[in-house]
Amino acid sequence: MIYIDKLINSGLGVNTYMLFSGNSCIIIDPGRDSLELVRKIRSMHLNPMMILLTHGHFDHIEGIEILKREFNIPFFIHKNDEELYYNPLNGGDFSFRKPPIDGFLREGDEIKLNDNKIDVIHTPGHTKGSVSFFFYPYLVTGDTLFYGTIGRTDLPGGSFEELVHSIKEKILILPEEVVILPGHGDETTVGFEKEENPYLQ
Repeated sequence: MIYIDKLINSGLGVNTYMLFSGNSCIIIDPGRDSLELVRKIRSMHLNPMMILLTHGHFDHIEGIEILKREFNIPFFIHKNDEELYYNPLNGGDFSFRKPPIDGFLREGDEIKLNDNKIDVIHTPGHTKGSVSFFFYPYLVTGDTLFYGTIGRTDLPGGSFEELVHSIKEKILILPEEVVILPGHGDETTVGFEKEENPYLQ
């Protein structure tokens, strides 16, 4: 079984998720308050395995340097967001270092957390390399799908048509009880978004 701990970061309020099973954990989208996450990991006596990114925007990557320095763990992003990750304009409102990418995620990859499986689903539209992470009954969507709305598509690499296609063809096909854990804001469910989200009707 995978347990979930959420840290809401300052700044743009990114949701960083720590998934843990036994004494192992995986971090998704480390934001600027990752020192707090480091303290929590140590207080829980967890062993971090890796960092996974839903996409490459600055607010979702600000904590990578801290976590790599403290735990010497790799991080992974979809190949289509490599250029975005390294773009010098993708830096937010203060300077932080971007460590070299350790590896790339692909559609269909299976990430192991002890005996648990996390499926990688490529869900482009917010960015070219946006991915979601599925482990029943949860789906971490990054900035693809939010409670009652969808991610921005007006930034470089964004596409409204592609985003809606990703959501309808790859997310809304999941069981209605699946809980959506978004990159910002409150959780929701596949069933609620299918019925109530005005962008998906």
